Amino acid sequence: MDRTSSHKLKGAELINWHAQHISNPLDRLRYLRAATIQSPASDLSQRWRYAAPLALAAIIVSSVASLRGWRGSPHAVASRSVQLPRIVQTFSTTRLPEVWLVEQSGENEEYSNGLQVDNHWVVRNRPRSYAVFDATRIGQGPVAWRSEPAGIVLHTTESDQVPFEPVHNRVLKSIAENLLGYIQRKRAYNYMVDRFGRVHRIVKETDTANHAGYSVWADEKWLYLNLNDSFLGISFEAQTSRGDKPAEITPAQVRAGALLIEMLRVRYHLPAGNCITHAQVSVNPANRQIGYHTDWAANFPYQEMGLPNNYSRLLPGLYLCGFVYDRAYLASTGAPIETAVALSEIRLAETAAARHMGIESYRDYLQKEYRKKISALRKGAPEGDAS
Repeated sequence: MDRTSSHKLKGAELINWHAQHISNPLDRLRYLRAATIQSPASDLSQRWRYAAPLALAAIIVSSVASLRGWRGSPHAVASRSVQLPRIVQTFSTTRLPEVWLVEQSGENEEYSNGLQVDNHWVVRNRPRSYAVFDATRIGQGPVAWRSEPAGIVLHTTESDQVPFEPVHNRVLKSIAENLLGYIQRKRAYNYMVDRFGRVHRIVKETDTANHAGYSVWADEKWLYLNLNDSFLGISFEAQTSRGDKPAEITPAQVRAGALLIEMLRVRYHLPAGNCITHAQVSVNPANRQIGYHTDWAANFPYQEMGLPNNYSRLLPGLYLCGFVYDRAYLASTGAPIETAVALSEIRLAETAAARHMGIESYRDYLQKEYRKKISALRKGAPEGDAS
């Protein structure tokens, strides 16, 4: 096809066609990243407005693989027969309504947005204290130590499920009560939302819950590691479902979860982009892979919870800490995370090239810096430095 024929192509087809005519791999990556992230929806035909074809994802990943030393899994993305949505790295700045505590009676709290919280299971744990790192300066140590939460990690309990029907009320309540006792003993989450939509506070927000383990996240400014300390944990009584299945969550849980997230975001000034799922942040330092835990790897109802589609956020574990991924992780996800993986690899390749490093050498460098940061976390805050 000659260039005069390009006007017949639309949307992602046109992006794909142009990319194939860029011989330099790095220039091709830059073009693809700009085209898939920055192009307004109005520039795409209706057919491609919300989804790009598999061929586009394949050329993105094959472009990354063509750079020397890449150690990702290009075929794991390229071989999936799905359509990958266009990632848009812009997020809602809608102002949240004011939310306040209206009444506290015994073990119950009522908030102005309609949220009701049950404090029957509340326990204390280790006081919250964590380090933040500059996300733009990889080789720098902790910038500051803080004690206020920076975001929310969203989980599923992976507990037993029975049909959510009136005839099972007794069993549903029994399962929820046993689950709450287990979560309390383990200090597993700050909050749990049961299948009836009842919100239970478990570990007080001032304390850490054991919900995220080794984990990585970053916003536009800060890098956070081991999110037990820096992020609140909310778990929904549910089991993980694969990306090709509907979310296993009740309408009552969606309504209650939205109110809870809204209250916590207002109380602690949490940005929407820092409310993400466990599958997006979990890492395994032993094998250098992301996705050690895959709860909510797909189908978290972000929009219904009053949040942007944070599945479209790039994965800091890949491009800031040098982790990799495998087919098992991608098999548990939906199309948005697949695209986030591919574009995170592009970010990594661009940064490596800017530093005049091979991709594998740059991954090793990021891993070494990651280990240094974990060592700094284990030493704790200098006396008098926690805020």
